[in-house]
Amino acid sequence: MCFDEVPDMTDTDPSSPEEKLRHLLGIYPTRNPVRWKLREGRVVVSYRKSFGPLESFLHRKLGGPRSISRPLDELGSRMWLLCDGRHSLAEIIGIMSAEYHEKIEPAHERVWAFMEILLNTGLLRLESGPRGRLPLRVGKR
Repeated sequence: MCFDEVPDMTDTDPSSPEEKLRHLLGIYPTRNPVRWKLREGRVVVSYRKSFGPLESFLHRKLGGPRSISRPLDELGSRMWLLCDGRHSLAEIIGIMSAEYHEKIEPAHERVWAFMEILLNTGLLRLESGPRGRLPLRVGKR
């Protein structure tokens, strides 16, 4: 999924690619309710596996864990923490670029690639507005 394939969050479809990009940058990535924790400064996300019919059958017969724990790297952990529904995609890109400089450049592509993974695994949703704004903090934590 790239910027022009993201579902429209409003009733009106932005007509130009520039309007679509401006609209997309104004969305608020928001974590879905999943278990996560900070371990040694990194985020570890735990979520239930989604089994297909064959996988469900095998799981019933063979057993095994029903959830997955995924440790995120430094950049992924920072982006996860920013996906709180209070920071727009544009703000997240700006913060990541300011904090990590060339380590994340091109920031918009790297941030969107991470968001796409979280969206596809159901760990993240896109909201059209902020949830209870907090003061914006820039700088490493």
